[in-house]
Amino acid sequence: MALTEEQIKANSNIPTAEIEEDIKITQKEIDRYESELKSLRNNPIENKLEIYMREGKILKRKDFNDNLKQILEYRCDLLTKN
Repeated sequence: MALTEEQIKANSNIPTAEIEEDIKITQKEIDRYESELKSLRNNPIENKLEIYMREGKILKRKDFNDNLKQILEYRCDLLTKN
């Protein structure tokens, strides 16, 4: 989901380096959840709830990363315009 310009500006106090680090950390979490999901899918009937939970966590973390990337893109666009 795309952030509004107002939402992006509300995060202007967060240093770019911190956002970049958060993206890396979150991607590691996504990778771990996807690995767990792969294992859980070996027995889908028994792991139905756990599969559902991991899929939700993956989606939530990907959305978070997308938001962080939008903030970085906005900052980059500002720099190139000036």
